Amino acid sequence: MTANLPVPYEQYNAPKPGGPHKIAIIVAILVTAVVVGLVMFFWGPVAPAKLTSATTTAPTTTVTESVTATVTASPSANVVIAPTPDPTPTATTALPTETAPTDMPVGQSEYLADLDIDRGGGNYGVDPLAINGQIFVKSVGLGVWNIGDASFAEYTLDGKAKRLEATIGLNDALSPDAVVEFTISGNGRQLMRKRMKYASQEKISVPIEGNVKLRITTVRVGGENANGNNRGAVLGDAILIR
Repeated sequence: MTANLPVPYEQYNAPKPGGPHKIAIIVAILVTAVVVGLVMFFWGPVAPAKLTSATTTAPTTTVTESVTATVTASPSANVVIAPTPDPTPTATTALPTETAPTDMPVGQSEYLADLDIDRGGGNYGVDPLAINGQIFVKSVGLGVWNIGDASFAEYTLDGKAKRLEATIGLNDALSPDAVVEFTISGNGRQLMRKRMKYASQEKISVPIEGNVKLRITTVRVGGENANGNNRGAVLGDAILIR
């Protein structure tokens, strides 16, 4: 008797379900990849036309900037020296300042210092003299010595000058306690009298029209007798105004 047994060989070689379908999918994927690769190789990436046309160019802002460069050079470097700024004023000891004589129309005014002194007593003269640190170039100075001592200077005028203008005060060379009395007279009549202390000054304007004889007298009325000066009483830049 012959038995009906299953045939192992035929069962082993039976086709597996789904095999040809999977192979077809793989082949399709490979073909698609090759096609895409060729397109990319020859034409490159294709950008959408609408994206390019829709792009808006932003406004360009131009900025101008001024730059000041500060360069610190080492000892071995070539140095370009910039212009030196004006020096900053430094504090110094105050010195007497010189006052220029006032400009005057010719034939209308004249400095008292330019006239001859007809008569005088004590000490007197013409010099640039300082009152409280201010130098008056055209000054008439009279002597100041002991208390009660007087000095004077007398001038002869034509009577046409209308007034005498000056800055009066004491010479800086006197002692700080000095006090001097100034008297101005015309034709023997007192026109002005003032007492001046050290380090003070005063502008005066004395009417003198019609006076031919003009006398200036100074007397020391205060301070130490030992400290005097030949030009102690000062009429700074005295002018005869016509």
